[in-house]
Amino acid sequence: MEEKKLAELRPLPAAVCVEADESLELLVRTVLDHTESHDLCVVNEDGGLLGVINIKRIFRKIFFHHTDPQVMVRHLNSLVSSEDVGDIMIADPVIAVETETVDDAIRKMIAHDLWELPVVDERGRLLGSISIHTILEAWLQTEGVGKDNASSSESKLTQS
Repeated sequence: MEEKKLAELRPLPAAVCVEADESLELLVRTVLDHTESHDLCVVNEDGGLLGVINIKRIFRKIFFHHTDPQVMVRHLNSLVSSEDVGDIMIADPVIAVETETVDDAIRKMIAHDLWELPVVDERGRLLGSISIHTILEAWLQTEGVGKDNASSSESKLTQS
């Protein structure tokens, strides 16, 4: 997979998107409608990526009162005062450009301990996201291991 470009994995799985001026209530409803996603992409009306919100960040925002008062007081103050999505998003997220290799995306995901990365085109427009699951699936296809082989290996393991 060293030379394979992210663009070759198209169509990329759609990213879960919200707009910066959406309310926190709508944000939570979006999270609950997309339980498979760990991150939500904040986009403008042209599809440009503005930032990313990790679901853990939303959770900490809502339940800030459970945090030890001496831990990250300054950080909590900014979260408590936020009113909409734009207030809590990470404005400079780790991203992948579709012209990068899959290996580049893997390195970024490992270095930053991420489950998924937003993938943008050369102009910064969001194309989708690439997740650990997408990369593992591509790896199985690259290695010549089909779903039939994987399921037969699985059944051998359960029979042991």
